[in-house]
Amino acid sequence: MQRSWYGVVHLSVPREKWESKLREYEVLEISKGADGSEQWKAVHRKKLINSRDIDIIMKYNQEIRGIYNYYRLAKNVSVLSKFYYIMRTSMYRTFGAKYKSLVSKLKPQYMRDGIWGVDYPTKDGMKRMEIYHDGFRARKMPADSSVDILPQRRYGGINTLASRLRAEICELCGEKTKDIRMHHVKALKDLTGKDAAEILMMKRRRKSLALCLHCYSHATSA
Repeated sequence: MQRSWYGVVHLSVPREKWESKLREYEVLEISKGADGSEQWKAVHRKKLINSRDIDIIMKYNQEIRGIYNYYRLAKNVSVLSKFYYIMRTSMYRTFGAKYKSLVSKLKPQYMRDGIWGVDYPTKDGMKRMEIYHDGFRARKMPADSSVDILPQRRYGGINTLASRLRAEICELCGEKTKDIRMHHVKALKDLTGKDAAEILMMKRRRKSLALCLHCYSHATSA
């Protein structure tokens, strides 16, 4: 964060934050060039090559939207395009590693209008899950710009169903949407980790997730 002469708090996206996320997700290798400069290379994720296609895309979307939703009030949020480039390239290479194929050979199967995605069946017919591609634009500041723009935690009610619905954020992929639906399971012991939704439930030890329509359709049809 940065504070102006008038005491207004402004949120910024520090490079070390998104770079540390790339390291945490194990999608980035950094080496030294002949001139001593840093050479960045996006790499595939070994832990995901045995996952289903749709779960791979959902995982990347969750992480991309997660950092964007946190910093979307920042004036320099567009710098996340560098983070996105590495993440998207890593996703391509994860698919390549999974199918032991060149990404260029996989593009005709997965690309549509230049966007990588996966078609999947639901109760309402075929749907398509695509890699995030809506850019990184800063959200306008509230009229009272003297308020702290960091998210305020409401202690005591943050985990209630109502507050999670009002947040209008998919807890799986991080998408901001007014169409939030609650996905439930009867008991945690019934979870097997068969998909991204179950893995997140097991990690959080929670029997419900607030999901966008795409994630809900996939979770209920899996």
